[in-house]
Amino acid sequence: MESLYDSVASLFRTAPSITADAAVDRTDRVAVEKPRASPESARQGKGNADDLAELARQEAAAERARRSRELRRTQLQATPLPNPGKMDDLTKENQDVLSVPTYDGVRVEYHKPVVNARDKSLTYSHLLWLGPAHLQGGSSYEFATQLNMTNCTLMAQLDTSGMLNGRYHHQWTPSLLSKVQFAVAPAAKRQFDMALVEMDYSGSDYSANLKCSHDGMVVGSYLQSLSSTVSTGIECLFHPADYSLHSRYVGRFDNKSGGDNFCVSLLDQGTFNLSYTRRVSPRLTLASDFKFDPNNRESTAKVGYKWSLRQAQFRGAIDSNGVVSGALDETISPMMRFSVNGEIDHFANTYKFGFGVSVG
Repeated sequence: MESLYDSVASLFRTAPSITADAAVDRTDRVAVEKPRASPESARQGKGNADDLAELARQEAAAERARRSRELRRTQLQATPLPNPGKMDDLTKENQDVLSVPTYDGVRVEYHKPVVNARDKSLTYSHLLWLGPAHLQGGSSYEFATQLNMTNCTLMAQLDTSGMLNGRYHHQWTPSLLSKVQFAVAPAAKRQFDMALVEMDYSGSDYSANLKCSHDGMVVGSYLQSLSSTVSTGIECLFHPADYSLHSRYVGRFDNKSGGDNFCVSLLDQGTFNLSYTRRVSPRLTLASDFKFDPNNRESTAKVGYKWSLRQAQFRGAIDSNGVVSGALDETISPMMRFSVNGEIDHFANTYKFGFGVSVG
């Protein structure tokens, strides 16, 4: 009995190890019997991973493009387009260089301020011109006065022949300006009578102008900024005498930081005008102008310069017709200026020479 008991006890002591070994054998068999992935399944999984990577790259590119558009829109909203100015001033800087003031004879001006208050000022002037070419209407003397108030300006000129010229400007709002210009001549010079009404409107990034004359002629213009440096516009003229309508198309590039000003205009008849102004330095400005008319196949070109010093200014120009002109304007004192100018036409064999003094 005792030996039987020992045999049964030893059997129970060895049973757990047998059970554990059997479990390990079953686990190994399951691991060995687990099916392996086929080559086709591996290639399909790799293709899915490539598709997901390509999709991620496309989404990242779309997100970058969206952020770029939002940044550009934010920059445009933060920096609005500038006002392009008036159509009449489109080539003002170019003409300021090329339009050299020349005359023949002696010109004397005297300006006297009568009222110089904060909200108004009144000034009168005397103009005396001695030479072969006189003022408009053949007069050699002219009296002028100018009244400036907060929102309006009134100017008038009267010469010895009895001809009266006047201007009236009224600033209704910061954006709206109206102008009236007229001329009244004596009975013997009725051909100089005229009247012109003009309205200017300046928007945030555009400007519009409308003119109406006494003979029924109407001129309208519109100028729009496309960017901080580029603007374009159109001007139309209607003449009721022959019911004709003409148009002019303009474009301008003005890089104020770089000093370049480029303007081009095209008339409906085909006349082409191109002007370029270069601000080389704060003292020196160069300008050129080119015009071409395809109807008669004629063209003209002109180049000039303006050199500004502390108390003097030199201007000179030469064109393709052989006309050479130059002018010097010097400030002698805060109340006196002296000017001298000359012009010679080599083809016509004519010349001009004049000097003037302005006091006041």
